Amino acid sequence: MILVGCSGWSYRDWKERFYGKSNPSLQYYSHFFNAVEVDSTYYRMPSKNMVKSWVERFNPGIIFTLKMPGDISHGNYELSQKINLWNTFEETVIKTVSRVQGSVKVLMTIPPGILDMEDYIQKISKITSSYENLCIEPRVKDPRKYESISKIVEDNGFIPVSIDNYFINLDKATGSRNVCYIRLHGRNTDFFNSLAGMEKFNYDYSQRELENISKVVEDATTQFQEVYVFFNNHPNGNAPLNAIALSRILGINKEFF
Repeated sequence: MILVGCSGWSYRDWKERFYGKSNPSLQYYSHFFNAVEVDSTYYRMPSKNMVKSWVERFNPGIIFTLKMPGDISHGNYELSQKINLWNTFEETVIKTVSRVQGSVKVLMTIPPGILDMEDYIQKISKITSSYENLCIEPRVKDPRKYESISKIVEDNGFIPVSIDNYFINLDKATGSRNVCYIRLHGRNTDFFNSLAGMEKFNYDYSQRELENISKVVEDATTQFQEVYVFFNNHPNGNAPLNAIALSRILGINKEFF
């Protein structure tokens, strides 16, 4: 099973190129994609009613994955506080989604500057009670570090995330627990420099690049039961247009394509 979508759906700069005369909405988004990575949960905890409104309206048309709150992955809180935050997130958001769609993949990005990666991942295990559907993404420049961190992630019982950016072009995908989780950030040469906010993700994949990525995705389906592919190159509506193009290449178009 291949699931393709974007990290979020409500972006004002998608208006001209993707939404057109429609307002940004999950309803419009659902006509094109079979999955969505909920990015907003990184910034704030949604109410249980809000989460119910997402999944009850659009499941089984869309599979939801959730981004771990930044206060847990990046916040400077005591371990006990992070455990409480996770418990709230699990009760309010994860369980609400899981009641409708079954298992829920949760994305966590590792913050930069972690010196003892083994210790950091083990703390995450304690915080999340080793939540088996946790997908962990390192953001590094060195492919060798990416591979070593991915091994630590997998050795601790979690799912390593495969990435594509300027420094690491996706040429193979990894995973575990029969799950492969791929995130495409764009290949902006200033990705790790001091560009403000989302500008570092400003990149439009070419048809040839998408064709090469599709081969990696297809190969992943021979190794994993579930293959998630999310575009995170938001600016200028690049993410949804690239996701539509990749879906067409893969032959998983929804009826409105």
